[in-house]
Amino acid sequence: MKIRTRLILVLSTLAVLVVLVSFTAVTAFARLGGTVAQAMHENLRSIDACATMKDALHRTDRGFLLALSGQLEYGREAVRRGKDSFDAALELAAGNVTLEDEPAKIEQLQGAWQQYRDATRRFEASLFLPAAAAGEPEAPGKAPDSGPGAPPDP
Repeated sequence: MKIRTRLILVLSTLAVLVVLVSFTAVTAFARLGGTVAQAMHENLRSIDACATMKDALHRTDRGFLLALSGQLEYGREAVRRGKDSFDAALELAAGNVTLEDEPAKIEQLQGAWQQYRDATRRFEASLFLPAAAAGEPEAPGKAPDSGPGAPPDP
């Protein structure tokens, strides 16, 4: 066999190997890209759930402040919506576990949320039940229309 034929054979083999390695690399990066996109999507859902929980706590606390300032209907509605929103976001976060230590953290958060609910239960009763005894409805059907001087919707 001539040297030229040998060189062409060796270089052809190397070219085929380069093409195979390139194809394998492109395939691996494509799979990795999909996995990264899925992880980013799941992490974004967890971040959104945490932001919703934070906002729900602010809404609940604001509702208590509104009730203390004498605006019972606005306060009661804000507390109810805040707690409902927190419950929904906590459920979403619990169903979106992506890391090994996340279940323990979710359980800890659920325990803290239950403690918060227990601690505020008596406070709610002292704020809202006297109003119900005085003839106001216990649960608001609809917040009054906002007019001049009315607080913005929480």
